[in-house]
Amino acid sequence: MGAKMRAREATSCLAWLALVVAACGAPTTTPTASPSVAPRPSPVAGASPTAEPTTNSTAVVTGHWEDAGAMRLGRAAPHAVRLGSGGALVVGNDTGGCVRDNSVLTEAWSRWDADDFGWISNTDLDDPRADFAVVTLLDGRVLSIGGVDRGNTPAMYRLTATDQEPPADAGHRSIASTYVYDPAADEPDWVRVASLGTPRTGPSAVALLDGRVLVAGGYYLGGSATGTGTGSAVALAVYRTSPPTGAATPGPVLDNDGPPPNIVPAMATAELYDPSTDTWSATGPMRYARYEAVAATLADGRVLVIGSGGTGDQWLRWNFSEIEVADRTYVTAEIYEPGTGRFGLTGALPPIDWSALETLGVGDPEVTTSSRPMDQGTLIALADGGALLVGRTSEWWAYGDGHESQGVIVRTLRFEPVTGSWSEIDRTIEIVWADTQLTGVVSQGHVSYRPLVGRLGDGRVLVAGGQHMSGPDHLVALETAELYDPDADSWTALPPMPEHRAGGAAVTLGDGSVLLVGGYYETRQSWDCSEGPTGLVSTVRFVPGP
Repeated sequence: MGAKMRAREATSCLAWLALVVAACGAPTTTPTASPSVAPRPSPVAGASPTAEPTTNSTAVVTGHWEDAGAMRLGRAAPHAVRLGSGGALVVGNDTGGCVRDNSVLTEAWSRWDADDFGWISNTDLDDPRADFAVVTLLDGRVLSIGGVDRGNTPAMYRLTATDQEPPADAGHRSIASTYVYDPAADEPDWVRVASLGTPRTGPSAVALLDGRVLVAGGYYLGGSATGTGTGSAVALAVYRTSPPTGAATPGPVLDNDGPPPNIVPAMATAELYDPSTDTWSATGPMRYARYEAVAATLADGRVLVIGSGGTGDQWLRWNFSEIEVADRTYVTAEIYEPGTGRFGLTGALPPIDWSALETLGVGDPEVTTSSRPMDQGTLIALADGGALLVGRTSEWWAYGDGHESQGVIVRTLRFEPVTGSWSEIDRTIEIVWADTQLTGVVSQGHVSYRPLVGRLGDGRVLVAGGQHMSGPDHLVALETAELYDPDADSWTALPPMPEHRAGGAAVTLGDGSVLLVGGYYETRQSWDCSEGPTGLVSTVRFVPGP
């Protein structure tokens, strides 16, 4: 078997692991004692770090960590947003490709005074769901949007070597219903409001500066185990093949001539919700069909949308479906103009510089990367009108000079709003597997895989935790944390978190501090869709200061 073939086969293991972590993200057990009392686990035996971070950072106390109490449910991948009261709301648990009954459990965190804070459980969301969106409205309420229902089985279908047939009764359907949670009500509850014009699973959603909500992309499931079919796909996705070169109006792009029955095209369509009138209306479509794209409202009111979901050829979604998007979708970005209701392409993400691998003695490799990122990263709007994409992770494999290796690269990129261009400001490279002893973190930057990221009230960005991939079947969470200052373009190391944490979510609270919820400590994953906790119940708050 040739080197190239072996490298490509090896990547399926890494892609599978990335998907398990991204979707499951839960430890088999939750540590009963804070792991910070023990030395941080070594990422990989035999690791050979040789490269320094792109900018130096010195441990300086610029804030402190506070225990924020324990949630009722440990969630590896919660939906968490800020409440108008300055606290936070947590609902859902998109882990393991499961729609768990306890995904409806809603919890809110409030800090009433300097010594009085905690978690309370409120009325649950109506029905179990996954792959939905949650947005804080400008009036302080929270809007839940779309998703996928439980169908006839809680789990999405997974293709294995011995299990090639799709289930006949999966029955998962995309959800059109939307609900609003009002923290100021005497008895806070989820109240159903107007439904989406099109049911959407995996949509992107952001609040606009005028109070409306933009919802874009996603995909549609009608309940069939074999997808939507070509006819309905055309109507729902508003997709077509790539336009002729030089076409005046390219429109939405999806590079295929018509999906086979088990291929579900992503949507390019978008809708606007007006909470003042409780109505949805159509707006202009994206240029590329996308699902689970990352999006943020910029300081000038425009919306930046990047990439799309989807990793690994062996990972199939609900109802034995593969979601189809064009390869260019993963590296392109679009800007939505609320005044015109139109999307337009902006600068694409820059290519990866692989010269570091040659420096590290991998040889003179031919490097190949997957077009689909393992993790899209977290998009944070900056005060200057730009944005920061933190922790975008891609897998790679290299072969040459008789050696093969495989690993991940974690990049952080900054968007310049005037020029529409991107620049890489940080990079971490890990070799997860190799036919030599060179494995581990070989080029450590400031950001690791799957960190928790939030913007402080003063505009700096907190990057906490993450994980190293200590071999192809085991990951170790970190307790490190740093602050990025966009004005100075500099990093500052922070005191370590009270415990190791990766995944989860970060919420900026009303006082400018950041609350970290959910995530996991150490992972050896399973496909279990039981109702137990999937992640950490503990929560912690970072409070900036001198």
